[in-house]
Amino acid sequence: VAGNAAGQTADPAPGMDEIVVTAEKRTANLQEVPLAISAYTSDARQLAGIDTLQDFANFTPGLSYSAGNDRVFIRGIGRQTNTNGSDPGVSTYTDGIYDASTTSIAASDFFIDRIEVLRGPQGTLGGRNASAGMLSVTTKGPEFTFGGMAEATYGNYDAWRLQGAVTGPLTEQLAFRLDGLYSKRDGFYHDVNTGRDINNRDRYLVRGQLLFQPSSDLSVRLIGDYSYRKEDCCAAVYATADVSQANAYVSPTNPGLIAPGTPVATVLTGITGTTFAQYFPGYNDAYSRRIATSANRSYTGKTKDWGFSAEVNWNLGGAELTSITAYRDYDNTKAADADYGLADILY
Repeated sequence: VAGNAAGQTADPAPGMDEIVVTAEKRTANLQEVPLAISAYTSDARQLAGIDTLQDFANFTPGLSYSAGNDRVFIRGIGRQTNTNGSDPGVSTYTDGIYDASTTSIAASDFFIDRIEVLRGPQGTLGGRNASAGMLSVTTKGPEFTFGGMAEATYGNYDAWRLQGAVTGPLTEQLAFRLDGLYSKRDGFYHDVNTGRDINNRDRYLVRGQLLFQPSSDLSVRLIGDYSYRKEDCCAAVYATADVSQANAYVSPTNPGLIAPGTPVATVLTGITGTTFAQYFPGYNDAYSRRIATSANRSYTGKTKDWGFSAEVNWNLGGAELTSITAYRDYDNTKAADADYGLADILY
């Protein structure tokens, strides 16, 4: 919506929707916010087929996402390491609550009302860890009209995605919403040593909400959610030009790289009866997706993320007060046979 010289609001252009964002922690028209923002509504997400954070990154200029360790980058800037204690370069918020880990957003796979990406430093509004930008997600809230949805998707590698939601009134002043999602998929890397399939998907999420609205000037929104993932990620194959065992080398500083360094024969010492082909089963044939993991090693990771929050919005007449109180708990363990071969070098 554009304003004229007298400061009055003109009618929107024909066929042009008004896009409202809360990037500056207040409701504003996207055209009036002096920030580089990409904003997507729930309807736009569905039309584009965006189901995950990875899908969302594919549609957003300047945004990239590493699914293996839930790292978000804006304009190439973000968290370079994937340890739990490292700080991100892109701050992420869900319903106004800071997420120390992007995993909670990735797990939601999105029951969203809208999602906004702010590019460039956002320290004033986003606090610490916002040097590259900010990712703000607003989830769908309870409604005082009964409604719901259910969706089932099936794909290759026995991929299943089941999600559903229901909302409606409990009383004239109290409404609820319940969301649930389950997603699984077989892995597409086959471990010839253990017989397991790696890079699978197995996750679920539940979220419950209550909205208490005794008047048009006061509302209280309570949210509780829990998500769990147990997946084997992230295996990789050796892919390079044709070489033989005689002139192939493994780097002594990073065993996961083929480079001048320690000969493979030295690495294989002590692995009785192991051939080069057994050590690198997918070598020079990357699309076979065959790997070999050391005995008693794995790529298994487990993530639990849960929390609850209370948001109070109170219109005082001359001002509006918003209070958000939240608690979150995040637990993650991750394993990787990081030499990507049979030799037990790096785990």
